Amino acid sequence: MATARQHVFDTIDLTISPSGTVSAAQAYLQIPDNTGIQFKSSAPFGLNLVFSSSPPGTVPVPANGSNANPITESEVTLNYVIKRQDNGMQTGGPYAIQWGQGPLAISVTASSPSFTIAVPQQGYIQFTADSDYNITWEDGNGHPVTVWFQQPGEISPTPPGGPNPNPVQQAKPGVATVYCTFAVALNVPGKGTVKIGS
Repeated sequence: MATARQHVFDTIDLTISPSGTVSAAQAYLQIPDNTGIQFKSSAPFGLNLVFSSSPPGTVPVPANGSNANPITESEVTLNYVIKRQDNGMQTGGPYAIQWGQGPLAISVTASSPSFTIAVPQQGYIQFTADSDYNITWEDGNGHPVTVWFQQPGEISPTPPGGPNPNPVQQAKPGVATVYCTFAVALNVPGKGTVKIGS
């Protein structure tokens, strides 16, 4: 009798320091699809890893322990922050994990708060929106910059259940933190910060 062959994927240990942060070397990971991430904490307090999407959502990590099951994804980028379980204080992040060449999904709406997100060097993003928005990109000194292949200057509305009209953008090499500002026809501004492997 033949048995089904199962593919065993690699698992990477991601270390959380006693202060509840991740090292710069592990803060912006680019890994193959279906690779597992096991968080191992040496913090003397329990932590919650709060991911940008659900699943995985919020993943608890006990004091001086590991998350229960490795997190495995495919063709997506996820952001996460680390928060203490006892008081909710953020100790680290945002950090990014990119599986394959999957983009980080960024939703822009008229009610979106300002945001800070992270992508790895030469990582990918893709916007969804509720309206047409113009985007400007600047460095920390307020100067216009071109940081993406297929740099978005505008975002189109994403129809419910329909294809996303906004292309995936890839960060150019050597880019660090950039700032974006959104404006709609009603001139309702929004803004965000994108940390690219920094």
